[in-house]
Amino acid sequence: VLYKLKFIPVFANLKYHFKPVGKLDMFTETSVGLSFNKYHRASDSLPNNKIRIKEKGVFVYAGTGARYALSKKINLVSAVGIKGYKMSFNVDDINPHGVSYLVGVCFKPK
Repeated sequence: VLYKLKFIPVFANLKYHFKPVGKLDMFTETSVGLSFNKYHRASDSLPNNKIRIKEKGVFVYAGTGARYALSKKINLVSAVGIKGYKMSFNVDDINPHGVSYLVGVCFKPK
C-alpha cells in the first residue's frame, strides 16, 4: 500500500507541429528526463508500519494533441499520451505509469 505519493519530473520536451489546417494545429510530442519520487509504503498485514522511500528514475512521455484557434490570441488545447515516472525492468520496483490527458486554454502574448 502506498501513501503520500509525490513525483517531481525534470525533463526536456520535443514537440513537432504538423501543417495547420484552418484553425486546427495538430502536434506530437515526447519528453525524457528524471523523476524525483517520495512516498510511504506499508504492507497489507502491517498498514501502520510505514517506510519512507526516496528514489529517482527515468521519466518518459509520448503523446499527441491539437490546438484550435478561437481567436488570434486564445487557443483550446487537448492532448493524450502515455507517461511513466520511473521506468525499470525490475519487477520489485514501483513504476507509476499510465494514460495522461490534458485539456486547457492557451493565451498567446502580443
